[in-house]
Amino acid sequence: MKKEAIAIILAAGLGTRLKDTAHNSPKCLLNIDKDKKLIEIQLEILNKLGVHNVVVVTGYKGEEIISLLGSQFGPISIQYVSNMNYASTGSAASLLSSFEKWQIFLGPVLLLHADILYGDETLKNFLDNTAPQENCLLIDANFKNITNDEQVVLGKQNKVEAVVKGGTPLNNVAGESLGINFWSKDFMHSYFIFLSEFLIGQKEALNWEQTIEPFLESNRSITLQYKDIDGANWINVNYPNDLETAKQIYERRAKN
Repeated sequence: MKKEAIAIILAAGLGTRLKDTAHNSPKCLLNIDKDKKLIEIQLEILNKLGVHNVVVVTGYKGEEIISLLGSQFGPISIQYVSNMNYASTGSAASLLSSFEKWQIFLGPVLLLHADILYGDETLKNFLDNTAPQENCLLIDANFKNITNDEQVVLGKQNKVEAVVKGGTPLNNVAGESLGINFWSKDFMHSYFIFLSEFLIGQKEALNWEQTIEPFLESNRSITLQYKDIDGANWINVNYPNDLETAKQIYERRAKN
C-alpha cells in the first residue's frame, strides 16, 4: 500500500452523455447503491488502503461535489482545486490545475478518474505490486472497442508508447486504460513541467492520455509501464447502460 502517496481525482468533466441520467449533476455523484455515490465508493476504497490525502479537481458544478464530501471523508483529508475552463479544456488541463497542490506535497501520485467503479482488490493488487519509484498505468488487456471512447494503451513488453482514443486498427495494443495510475515524484515533476509548456496555445481540448506520447518522446529517461487487471470487473461510467452495469457489479460484490 502507498500511504505516502497523494490521490488526485479528476472530476471536472461535463459528462454530457449522462446529463439526463445524472439530472445535470456531475456524473461522479450518480447513485450506485441507494444513496451511495460513485465517488464515495472510490473514497471508501482509498480509506481501506490507507490513502488519506486526496485532491479532487472539480469543474462542472463542482460546488455539488464539495457540498457532498466537504474537507473530510472519515480519516481522508480532501482538498479541492477547480479547472475554471472545464468546458473548453480536457483532463490534461484539469491535472495541471493540481500542480500547486502537488508542490506542497512533493510525492508520488495515485491519479484516478472520478467516473470509474472497481473493487478493493483491484487497487490493492496494483499498489502492492508497484514500487514508489515506478510509473505505471493499470489496463484491461481483455477490453473491447465498443464506443470508440476507449483510451487504448499502445506498447510492448509492459512499456507504454502512447495512449490513443480507440476507433481504428492499431499495432502494439496492450489494453484499455482504466483511469488508475501510479506515478513517482520524479515523473510528476517532469510531467507537470511538460504540461505547463505543452498546453500553451492548444486550441483543442486534450485529455492527459493524449499527452503521454509527446511527453515520453521529450523525456527519454522516463519509463512508463502498464499492468493488467487480469480479468477483474470494472466499468468506466460514460453512458446510461454503463451505470446499470456499475450497479450490477457493485451489487454482486456486496453479496460476496
